[in-house]
Amino acid sequence: MTKIMSILIVCSSQLSVSTIVQVVGIILSLHAATKISSRAQGIATVASR
Repeated sequence: MTKIMSILIVCSSQLSVSTIVQVVGIILSLHAATKISSRAQGIATVASR
């Protein structure tokens, strides 16, 4: 394997790891936002009684 090919493989693996980390971060953020909005909805329901 040439030096250029090994550099390209390292760069592409770093890019894929970075992409996976970003996707997981977005999923966790959306999950937290869902929890917060459902809590807020519950509070609004109790407050409106």
